[in-house]
Amino acid sequence: MNDLIDLRNFEGIIPRQAPKELPPKAAQTAENCDLLAGRLDPINAPDAATLTGWKLKALNPNLDVVQSPINEDQYERYYWTGAPDGKMKVAGTFAERDVALPIPDAPTGVSTAYYFDDPVNDLALTWYGGTAVPTVACPYASHKYTEIGLEISFNFPGQVVSLIGAGLCETPKYQLAVSGDGTGDLPGTLNCLSSITDGSYVALTDGTNKYAELQVVTVADDVTTIDILGGINIRIWNPYTVTLTINMNYTDAVTKYFYYVMTYVDDHGAEGPPSEISPFVTRHAGQYSVVSGLDVSTDPNIVKKRLYRSVAGTAEDAFLYLDEVANATTSYTDKKTDAELVEPLDYYGNPPDDMEGLVLMPGGWMAAFKGKDLYYSKPFLPNVWSPEWNMTVEHDIVGLASSGNDLVVLTTGYPVLVTGSHPEILTQTELMQNQSCVSKESICQIKTTIAYASPDGIVMLQGGRADLVSEKYFKREDWQAWNPSGMAWDIHDKRLYGFRRTVKSLDASPAVDEGGGTVGLPCTAHGFSAGDVITLYGTDNYDATYTVLGTSTANSIHVTASYSAETFSARDRVFLGVSSFVFDFDEGLSALTTSDEIAVAIFSDLEDDTLYMNQDGTINSWGTGSGKTLTWKSAQFQFDYPVEFNCGRIVAPSYPGGTDLQLRLYANGVLQTTLYVLDETAFRLPSLRPERVWAVEVVSTVSVDEVSIATSMAGLLNSG
Repeated sequence: MNDLIDLRNFEGIIPRQAPKELPPKAAQTAENCDLLAGRLDPINAPDAATLTGWKLKALNPNLDVVQSPINEDQYERYYWTGAPDGKMKVAGTFAERDVALPIPDAPTGVSTAYYFDDPVNDLALTWYGGTAVPTVACPYASHKYTEIGLEISFNFPGQVVSLIGAGLCETPKYQLAVSGDGTGDLPGTLNCLSSITDGSYVALTDGTNKYAELQVVTVADDVTTIDILGGINIRIWNPYTVTLTINMNYTDAVTKYFYYVMTYVDDHGAEGPPSEISPFVTRHAGQYSVVSGLDVSTDPNIVKKRLYRSVAGTAEDAFLYLDEVANATTSYTDKKTDAELVEPLDYYGNPPDDMEGLVLMPGGWMAAFKGKDLYYSKPFLPNVWSPEWNMTVEHDIVGLASSGNDLVVLTTGYPVLVTGSHPEILTQTELMQNQSCVSKESICQIKTTIAYASPDGIVMLQGGRADLVSEKYFKREDWQAWNPSGMAWDIHDKRLYGFRRTVKSLDASPAVDEGGGTVGLPCTAHGFSAGDVITLYGTDNYDATYTVLGTSTANSIHVTASYSAETFSARDRVFLGVSSFVFDFDEGLSALTTSDEIAVAIFSDLEDDTLYMNQDGTINSWGTGSGKTLTWKSAQFQFDYPVEFNCGRIVAPSYPGGTDLQLRLYANGVLQTTLYVLDETAFRLPSLRPERVWAVEVVSTVSVDEVSIATSMAGLLNSG
């Protein structure tokens, strides 16, 4: 009788099944191997890589990074949440900075003044009595302001003229000289002359636009003519008062009541939230207003500020854009009418502090969360977030993902689907899928399908349906043994790459100077052992990779570091890489393999089709280095009687020699022998005790097509 174990078309592991219950081609161990071709192929090790900008930020496990929503953004901006200070950040062709812009103090003063606020000096009247009559300057007498302009009087001092022929005399005319100092007394006018007579109207212009209309309304023209001899006359004009009205050409020829607010604008054109309102101002026709006490920002990124004015006289009314001035400006003269104010102020705020899970939606708006609350930005304005759009879900949020136009909200309870094209019109629906999310860093996607780690296994969610796709591989207890809450995932080339980690948050306590270049990091029940290589993220002074020292205690991790005073928070985390796995969505029972590669974060770059890894602070790319050593261990084969195998063969494309291709035989789970295979020739096994339960393990640096063991050489040769 010939008994034979013949292995080809190798498959992956199925942790939920005991070794004796596995299908014949399945494995107890499938480490560092690729089974796509049906044979055993060793995977390649990672190799050093270089990343910059947002891609480098994406490999920080504490950060959630998105690119700018603006196509071909000239500043190449990218944004992230999860910074140590809890602020949303932005960087690009410029250094890292807060997205939030400072909020200015309210303007402290508002005053009003009339356009002809100095009529004594701005207006001069000249009397004109005819071609041969000398002109006379009329001194200022008095003035008063009206609802529509100015009424002003001048004193004509009188005039005596000797004339030949009465025809040379004319009805008196008046010439008004209008001047301004260029600082706002008059609307753009420096020197405007007009000749007028009693009762006539004359337009005052600045050379282009009419700004006022002038009329002589009161003249006591007291004139005496004495005829002496031969047509020679003496004409005497007695003193009298000339009163003029100047009606301003106001669009708003009524009293107005309003407030002002101000915003800051940075060097990239981003506008911050508005200040509180200014003091209340009443502005009559014929007046302009001066806003003073404009706050000057000390932020070097602030270059301008914008002023807005209310339009109906209450603080609750809309504020419309008035003007933009330099940051250093401390006052502004406002002569604009309501009709000149067009763009309304958006009543939004800065991004809230301590947000997590930042994602970018197809409509150009962003979403993030804190606790059970969802926050949304204005489309294409990542610095503008409206409290009016906030949402609250039933359970604590773990992470977010964009699936088409839907926002998938993964929580400690049911998933939630938020639908809508704009934050103003979003609705939420709780999906009746009993699969919570246990790791924000496990959330990843391929097109519109979202994958995440649940307490039971790998969940794929699409179109409102969630499926537990790993159910045939894991029972809950098998999956929990892999510590899913510490996992980091991404999808690359239709495979899910998962990295198992131990993740601990530091206590809200200070670092301890243990002396001798040792620092104690407070971490209750951390569970790390001496020699473990850990990486810290989120701290101000200790983000680096360390080896745990043997002096560590149960609640304090000791590392070699220079001491810096710092009190930690829950966002300061410690990472220990454990192992990794690869789950292929298309390969059936070949889908699940493992690797001894570890990482604290991963990132699949679609632009260059590369999977990048943060391996204890070093950036590497998956599968771009030299070949690794694979290990594949078969299911346990149980016979009805004790079997003694005595020969074997491995078929491979090449045989490197030495220890690069090993065959190990196990009986009842115990290693019986190890052989080094040097060529394709069948070989004899050492004398082995007959057993009923056998398993085969291959350790190799090269590909393997077939592995066979038999109880006779004839049976072995017939197996091929």
